[in-house]
Amino acid sequence: MAWALIGSDALPSRWAALADRQTLRSDLLVFPHHGGAFSESGVSYTVEDLLEAVSPSVVAVSVGSANRYQHPHPQVLADIRGWVIKNNARLVCTQLNEICRVAAAKAGAGAPNMPCAGTIRVSRSGGVLGVEPSLAAHATTVDAAADPHCRPPT
Repeated sequence: MAWALIGSDALPSRWAALADRQTLRSDLLVFPHHGGAFSESGVSYTVEDLLEAVSPSVVAVSVGSANRYQHPHPQVLADIRGWVIKNNARLVCTQLNEICRVAAAKAGAGAPNMPCAGTIRVSRSGGVLGVEPSLAAHATTVDAAADPHCRPPT
């Protein structure tokens, strides 16, 4: 059976408490709070701790390109990218955000709302998790930008 875990806005202390009480293993993790800063005063639970607890094959960051909070946070995405590469997982983002948009403009990649991966569709068939767009389609769109954070590992 394929499982998806939707991160919502839970703070690191809530994730730590959940991980202590139950298995969080899931095939897909929609990363909490649009990839915003994952920290809490006095709490040492990290991005890597969450990813290790969930051990997803796909990490999705759902973020709009014109958000005023400038999500996702660069360090959170760096941590996710490092974990994804180390664990042979996949990272997908919904759209170019402020961080990626600057790189896209420098690369002449088009309009500010150019999708990074566009809509992400998740399906389950016979216990198998399906994620669209395909890795190849995602890579083609992402490669139009100079250094988007949602670039899949090679």
